[in-house]
Amino acid sequence: MKSGACVGRPTNWWFPEDASSTAKQNSRNAKAICRECKVVDDCLEFSLRHETHGIWGGLSETEREQKRRQYGIQLSDTALVGMSSTARRAQRNMRRKNING
Repeated sequence: MKSGACVGRPTNWWFPEDASSTAKQNSRNAKAICRECKVVDDCLEFSLRHETHGIWGGLSETEREQKRRQYGIQLSDTALVGMSSTARRAQRNMRRKNING
């Protein structure tokens, strides 16, 4: 990701800390930069398995979670560590579903 269009840009654009209008505008800016990035697909692929926070590959946390569910992608064990207990439980249930059926 060293060649990503995000390199050198304000980190808070990709990791908004609140729902203020400034944070929302920063997120829109980040997503626009992602759309022009030459490694956006690699970034998204990595993030679907390893990242639970922030904007990665042009998608928000919620948008990535929707993709994970849609395609049955499981987060890595290390990514699960930083998640809430409810989110970890949902991921474990998805794993069981994929294994059993």
